Amino acid sequence: MPNHRRHQHATQEPGEEGPNQHEPTEHEQIELLAYRYWLQRGRPVGDPETDWYKAEHELKRQREAAKRL
Repeated sequence: MPNHRRHQHATQEPGEEGPNQHEPTEHEQIELLAYRYWLQRGRPVGDPETDWYKAEHELKRQREAAKRL
């Protein structure tokens, strides 16, 4: 389930230095992208599922495109 507030402190941008560097899980990737979409939409109240499902779809599309290479 989406939780935009969690991103305010839990996720590092790719390439940032820090003690908790690891390959992000699929859930973390969706979470970060959904958070970016939410910010781009002006941080509206309610309906976080819109950004979450858009992020899921985009990451799935990227994975499928990478498989074709």
